[in-house]
Amino acid sequence: MKLTILLRMIGLVASTSIATSSIASTSLSEVKSTYKVTKIHDGDTISVVNTQDNSSKKVRLACIDAPEDSQPQGKVSTVTLNAFIPVGTVIELNIVDSDRYGRSVAEVLKNRVNVNQSMLQKGQAIVYHKYLSNCPDGNSYIEAEKLAKDQRLGFWNDSTFITPEDWRRGERSVVSSPTTTVSNPSSNSSVGYVAGSCKYLKSLGLSRFTPGDPNYTSSRDRDNDGVACE
Repeated sequence: MKLTILLRMIGLVASTSIATSSIASTSLSEVKSTYKVTKIHDGDTISVVNTQDNSSKKVRLACIDAPEDSQPQGKVSTVTLNAFIPVGTVIELNIVDSDRYGRSVAEVLKNRVNVNQSMLQKGQAIVYHKYLSNCPDGNSYIEAEKLAKDQRLGFWNDSTFITPEDWRRGERSVVSSPTTTVSNPSSNSSVGYVAGSCKYLKSLGLSRFTPGDPNYTSSRDRDNDGVACE
């Protein structure tokens, strides 16, 4: 009888150890890595560093395609992404793939907000249908793009806009619609606050900020004439 009780105790300890090990494993698997943005390359590509192990990687935003830097709308797209996640922002990545350039392809989340879809909602990127199946909820991407298109936001209000994929193929002109109002792609009012020096902002085609503009600061208005980054 004593042997039976002893065996039962050993079995109980063993099962408790296994359960504890299982719980620890589950907890570890649920821990998500966070990353800090180190550079905005363009409207759909960033560089980040892992906040835990300090490893760095280049990230292509999944399921969207933003205008190339060489496109007329490219700089505004870059500035818009910079406004959403300025350098130093802590984000989470839902990595869904890797591309031929060795970049991680991911959904970027800031405070649980999908930044990829935010770019679509602002009319600063289009749905990348070729790779839409990579994202868990592809329909929400389509809906975000439709929202911007219906409201003619961003480049959807520009009759000269060429899709990034067509631009990469070498296309440079479209048939303009006489009923379309063309917005100025470098208009200061089309973006929010952009971190950086006046030199950096000017390289993006942004300058001459006046009080009330999100990019007007006293430090940028060095001669105190009411116009910053002249």
